[in-house]
Amino acid sequence: MPYCSVFPYSGVLLNKSTGNTDVAFFFNSITLPCFNYFRELFYLYNVKIVPLNIYDLLTPVGLAYLIMGDGSYHIRDGFVVLCTEGFTNEDNLRLMSVLIEKFGLSCRIEKHSKGRTRVLIRRQSMNLLRSLVLPYMIPSMHYRVGA
Repeated sequence: MPYCSVFPYSGVLLNKSTGNTDVAFFFNSITLPCFNYFRELFYLYNVKIVPLNIYDLLTPVGLAYLIMGDGSYHIRDGFVVLCTEGFTNEDNLRLMSVLIEKFGLSCRIEKHSKGRTRVLIRRQSMNLLRSLVLPYMIPSMHYRVGA
């Protein structure tokens, strides 16, 4: 069964902060009842959350997808930031604790703008992180973990 109502297409967007143009890809997904379970796990009153059972849910595949969607590799300092500032500080602490306890990654919370935080995976964990997620990442996204 197809999950998109139209074939993905590309377009050009103006980046207002830099004045540059960026290529973006767009698609429209259809609404199916089978996705309601996941929405209910990750949204509370229409606000995205890190569920209390994230330890049970997060796998290397899920971590790879999180990094492909919201990860940023900092070349100079050799770490990955998960751009999770949309989550509450408590949610970020929950996510970070799972990365530490379940996967053995060295992490810390990074302060971001307006009192928000995000999760940083430290340089000393990059080899471990790559071994966990690279098998599940598309090659064009390997740069997000410095590979």
